[in-house]
Amino acid sequence: MNRAPLFLLTTLSLLGLTGCETAESKAAKAAEAAATAMGEVWMEPITEAEQQQHRAHYYFAHRALPHAIYNDAELLATELNRQGVEYLRRLWDSMADAAPAYVPAQRNEVQLSIENGADGSTIYFITFPEPQFFPQAYYATFVYPAPAGIHSYYTLEMSRLHRTPESETQYAEIGAWEGPQHLEFGSSEVISEGVFRALIRRVVAGETSLSPQGLSNTGNRHGQR
Repeated sequence: MNRAPLFLLTTLSLLGLTGCETAESKAAKAAEAAATAMGEVWMEPITEAEQQQHRAHYYFAHRALPHAIYNDAELLATELNRQGVEYLRRLWDSMADAAPAYVPAQRNEVQLSIENGADGSTIYFITFPEPQFFPQAYYATFVYPAPAGIHSYYTLEMSRLHRTPESETQYAEIGAWEGPQHLEFGSSEVISEGVFRALIRRVVAGETSLSPQGLSNTGNRHGQR
């Protein structure tokens, strides 16, 4: 019998589905301002549908998975080894109440690959549906058991968009979660999944390190992480 993801069921109330922006005129003005802004732009949800999508995507990567690791990393590793990506997709399905038009349609975009890491560890590489808003995640890695000095959960998160009249450059930030604490390791132009994986392999093997630029319990530039 499959063990139910109780950590998810007991924390799903953290989603907070109130406070969605529904005034069409305000949404239209905000969308127009975002579309024409130059310089540093932080893409954020405007319409009610966008806010629901954001809560589901954000909660999955930045609440449900970190909480599962903090609560019982061994259980999560056991279920991922036994059920593979289907276990992750079951957790993703639990976000459907927050965004019923989005979550089922993106189910197959949740991907998982597993490989051996250094010092007897296993690295679980997770791919999320394409992020649309700050600070949704592109990818994550779960390392178990994490070697000494290595975090258990790393993410590549959507950051600022730099706009000029000639071009747009999307930036991303490498982060990590340790229980309720979010570590930030700086930002750069978005790196590919392959580059992110190669970096995490080197970090786990002790061949390189990431120096945190900040530690956050309550949030950063916009609202609560």
